[in-house]
Amino acid sequence: MSCGRRCRILYGGSLYRCRRCHGLKYESQYEPAYQRAINQADNLRKRVGGGRGAFDEEPFPPKPKGMHWKTYRRLEERYDALQGAWAVGVIQRLGLQMQLLLMPRGSPHTAALLLESLPRGDAISPCVTL
Repeated sequence: MSCGRRCRILYGGSLYRCRRCHGLKYESQYEPAYQRAINQADNLRKRVGGGRGAFDEEPFPPKPKGMHWKTYRRLEERYDALQGAWAVGVIQRLGLQMQLLLMPRGSPHTAALLLESLPRGDAISPCVTL
């Protein structure tokens, strides 16, 4: 291994290395933030004993027997915050798509709008034409 870290799972091919050395990511790291938020909300709902599906019209499930009220309220607040983050993300995404649809094709503002919409930290590799 080139990083020298201890790891339990090695990924191979011609070289056997850890996730970090191969540059592999988890599936959730490819998702937009609003999708991760709704997945976390689904998991919270399941933890409390409700069915999966944060899109359901059902209220947050009742407190399971044996769970402290303080824990239940904290999970309920987190669930509401995650649903709010999902709603804001979807509205922003749809708003961006609507702006792009309304812009004339080939407009210089289209590229600027796309660059502004990228999350911070994403690297954009420039295209090189020879």
